[in-house]
Amino acid sequence: MFGLDRAWGYLSHPGMRNSGAIAIAKGSIMALRTGFLLWVAHEAGPGAFGRLALCVSTTELLRIAADFGTQTLSIRRIARAKDVKECAGHLIAMCRFRALSTIGCVLLYFGIVTAVFSGHIHMLDILPVGLLVTSLATSLPLTFYQAKLEMNRAIAPILGCGALFIVYSLAFGKYSIVSETAGLVVYEAVAAIILIVAVFRRVGINIHALWYEKLNQTIGGLAHECLPIAGGALLATVYTRIDVYAVKAIAGAVALGLYSYAFRLTEPFRYLALSIEASLYSHLSAKLAGHSPKLPRFGLIAKLVLTYSLGFSVIAYILGIGMTRLFFPGYGVAAPTILVLCCALFLRCVNGYQTAVQNALGRYRLTGNFSVVSFFVTMALIYPLTKDYGFLGAALTLLIMETLNFLLQGYFYRRSVIALRRGYA
Repeated sequence: MFGLDRAWGYLSHPGMRNSGAIAIAKGSIMALRTGFLLWVAHEAGPGAFGRLALCVSTTELLRIAADFGTQTLSIRRIARAKDVKECAGHLIAMCRFRALSTIGCVLLYFGIVTAVFSGHIHMLDILPVGLLVTSLATSLPLTFYQAKLEMNRAIAPILGCGALFIVYSLAFGKYSIVSETAGLVVYEAVAAIILIVAVFRRVGINIHALWYEKLNQTIGGLAHECLPIAGGALLATVYTRIDVYAVKAIAGAVALGLYSYAFRLTEPFRYLALSIEASLYSHLSAKLAGHSPKLPRFGLIAKLVLTYSLGFSVIAYILGIGMTRLFFPGYGVAAPTILVLCCALFLRCVNGYQTAVQNALGRYRLTGNFSVVSFFVTMALIYPLTKDYGFLGAALTLLIMETLNFLLQGYFYRRSVIALRRGYA
């Protein structure tokens, strides 16, 4: 009973409640995106779906590049901030950097899709760039709410706009994939604007302060400080998203559609895990700042992480196979890939927690080194395995890489926890 009481006490902690709010807020955005992509997979078939999935994956890769680690650094700083004015300064610096990086990544997006599709660009290839912009805009206010463990304030705007998007989809989206994509972009844009206005009012940011107020840190200084985080995050995204380009180049558009379908079935559960990791990162950043007399309960946290990681993986596989048999029989050949990706999902969730611990300690260079190793392992395996096993080889590459990452991070995680316990003894 004592162990259960401790577990319940941690589950009822504000940080864990904030994880639930993150899951609802960010999860609803991801659910609508995933639902949209699965609808396209059903309506258009593997070939056309693979093309759209590649465009969406490109926006996800560029989102990390445009963020450049500013969200990770800002969450830690805002969580430790002493007053609202200090929070406002961090948000303004983040906003100025994002404005420039977003413009650059939008231009880069058009360059990438033009090269991949040999200049034959359709409207459906252009619209996903809007999802890049809306993701970057939405994450700005969510950074503040996440750092302050107040993600519940973001739920109403996101769910309200989401409900309007669903109504729009039922009324107009069925007529065209293009109109449905445009509606998704508009939904995310409206939700982002509402959240930005709310947070800026909360911390006292106005248009003049946003662009003209003098800050202690320049854009160049922020970029330099974020460089280790950005390098690690970008490499981590590349080695988990390079698969779509490898499958497209080696196995073709149909294989890409089949692989993307399997991957998208596991992604909602990965985002649920990310919502928990985000709150753990904010919570641990504050606890390990030197203000708390007690060390976080790493043993209990690890048990909770292993439990939800295993649960998400099993549920993802059961639902994925069930949905394929009932609604997507044309994608039945992807069943073995779904199994491999669900096994990789377990490791991705555990590795995400271990990364959160190291980031909370400010060891961004260490987590960046993990990404460097994983990147080179992925690049060494992705093409030969995809050539020999088709899109299943891409999934096997991800599983092997995450297994190595798990072993490597686990070693340093144990060393960090032991050192912390000695320091608090």
